[in-house]
Amino acid sequence: STLSELPAWDQTLEPDVILLELVLAQKEHGLAIVRELSQPGRHTVVVTSMCGCLRDPALAAGARAYVEKGAAPEALVDAIRFAASQSVPEAWHKNPDTV
Repeated sequence: STLSELPAWDQTLEPDVILLELVLAQKEHGLAIVRELSQPGRHTVVVTSMCGCLRDPALAAGARAYVEKGAAPEALVDAIRFAASQSVPEAWHKNPDTV
């Protein structure tokens, strides 16, 4: 499916977690989708192929967690679990260089 179909799929399937490749989502359009899907009761995990440059904008748009590509697989699994449980640790919201 395409990015423009995602909001309709979200309403139809009602997923607990949405895993979104932000760079493939064309950055600004992807951030708009994150904002739309990050309404109460929705949880979004964002994965991008860029380094950490989109971490802060993605979290500000409402993403519950952000994992850089190249991170250990366990980091992605942990981020999905945290987003699903709605208990994202403070460290998920901070730049790793400042934690």
